[in-house]
Amino acid sequence: MSTQTVDLDPRAGFAKRVRRITRHPSLMEYRRLVFLVVAVNLFVFAIGLRDGRWLSDGAFALAPIADMALINLSLGILIRQQRVVNILFWLATRIPTSWPLWIRWGAGKVFHFGGLHSGGTVVGTVWFGFLLFAMAANRISGAAIPSDVTLGLSAVMVGLMVLMIVSALGPIRARFHDVFERIHRFVGWTVLALFWAQTMSMTRDVGGSLTEAPAFWMLCLITLSIVSPWLTL
Repeated sequence: MSTQTVDLDPRAGFAKRVRRITRHPSLMEYRRLVFLVVAVNLFVFAIGLRDGRWLSDGAFALAPIADMALINLSLGILIRQQRVVNILFWLATRIPTSWPLWIRWGAGKVFHFGGLHSGGTVVGTVWFGFLLFAMAANRISGAAIPSDVTLGLSAVMVGLMVLMIVSALGPIRARFHDVFERIHRFVGWTVLALFWAQTMSMTRDVGGSLTEAPAFWMLCLITLSIVSPWLTL
């Protein structure tokens, strides 16, 4: 004789099916964070299309596009800063054991923060690609801005960032890990230097003040976060 347990509560069966789906490897917390970054950016892009934020008087509005690229890249870079990582783990390990299990379970997944790094850098690169396209389109339509220098710097930056993303793909990274590390480090520093040059060139194009540009202060923060391991801060 055999016995079979039947769950008479349909809600319990539904909850089990949901948990089975959400615990699938393709929906691990790392990828959920990537999806979250992508979803937020798609929402912002759609709202911008509706409100005409990306186009102004028949030309692309470069400033808001550049801001979105900078915001995403800043997220991708700063979330990997060692002091930020230490704070995240410090917070996760300070949760009292008296708190509900689901909260402590979630805090134990803090090591998936890399999803914000991957999502921010990839989406930021896409925004930079859009910015390059917008710059080229404005120039083709007869606009004097951006200058050739700004356009050239932006093209080189996008090319190098795409190289970094391709080298970080799973199969390539596993097979050529040392090459990946060199590209990630040295190309990353090169992109940062080009980012400074591009920001100064764009500021000169519009006749503005460098210290009044939000990108200037964000670049200061990013640069400090990158060089801080070599400083006694």
